Amino acid sequence: MALISDHRTSLHTALDAIAGLNVYDTPRDRFGTPCAMIVAPEIIEPLTFGPGGWTYVYQIRLYITRTDLDSAIDDLDPYLSSTGATSVLAALNGISNNISVVQVRDIGNFVANDANYLGADVIVEVTTSD
Repeated sequence: MALISDHRTSLHTALDAIAGLNVYDTPRDRFGTPCAMIVAPEIIEPLTFGPGGWTYVYQIRLYITRTDLDSAIDDLDPYLSSTGATSVLAALNGISNNISVVQVRDIGNFVANDANYLGADVIVEVTTSD
């Protein structure tokens, strides 16, 4: 079974290639925006008898900008686009065949440090063959 730290490293490396995006391996109390925080995974046991792969489901929380700005949603769009230099989806889907973005959810306001931030959760599955 692959180590969770190896998954985090792969996800971090892919996201770190996006210019201007702060990337954190774990959730933080203090952070700079725009940023991506990799949350501990949900681990799903193989559904087959005998050898099978495990599935690790990671939530990557994006905090893009304070929501008191009129242009907040415009700032989020490039990170959620399927292509482009700041596309989180393209960066993550390009890592390897066993890593894929399966959902973007909870687009909206998140409260952190007594401030509102516009963001979203990107859900990524990592499957192993052991």
